[in-house]
Amino acid sequence: MAATYVAIERGIPAMAFWTGNEATVYSSLNTSTKAGLQDPATINARLASNLVQAFISKANGDRVLPEGYGVTVDLPYITSETSDECTNPPFVLTRATQDVGVKVAYNHKSGVFNRMHTDAGYNQFEATDTVSTVAPKCLSAVTVFSLDYDASHRRQCFNLADVTAIIPVLVHSNGTTPLTGGLGANASIAGNSSSQPPTPVEAPPPSGQTAVTSIATLAQWSVNLLVLGLVVGMTLL
Repeated sequence: MAATYVAIERGIPAMAFWTGNEATVYSSLNTSTKAGLQDPATINARLASNLVQAFISKANGDRVLPEGYGVTVDLPYITSETSDECTNPPFVLTRATQDVGVKVAYNHKSGVFNRMHTDAGYNQFEATDTVSTVAPKCLSAVTVFSLDYDASHRRQCFNLADVTAIIPVLVHSNGTTPLTGGLGANASIAGNSSSQPPTPVEAPPPSGQTAVTSIATLAQWSVNLLVLGLVVGMTLL
């Protein structure tokens, strides 16, 4: 998130990604999991790439994001290691605040945490903001934020009159049905082989040598490496 803030402060459109899966070094990725599907890191990278490209296409040559604005994306746990239960999560527009459902307090007598009522202040938000957060499930939460923390004194917030105006169709409004997966409606998540054990991706050749690399292999970069590229890639030339 720090790199995202630094980029935005310098006028560079940027997005920050989180994922429910563990960070994976590219040399440890598998071409096929035990379930015969793509590695979770591969799917996360494809989701991130699809969303970034959707924002770029939406901008149609203009700035990808208004100055002072950024996007955070929370990808759910991808289950492709063992099943296809959550392998193509739809993107849903959300808020980082509102709908706080749980408050806990430590009970010194029992030694455990007890559930309590949530303070009303947590769920206060500007009247013009109508998009709610989503419950934990197979959905990718997309949130637009601004570096200007002051509450607006007019309907227009900062230099963006309508947040939804910059949101591509790949990102659904909360409550929209049906939802299309972030990889596309008919996207394949099959591994290279469903009958062979997982095969580690080979490390790139030494400098000066040439290698023929398939698109599938290129997609198998970890999300951690991809995010750095996104910050640079979203810069308008």
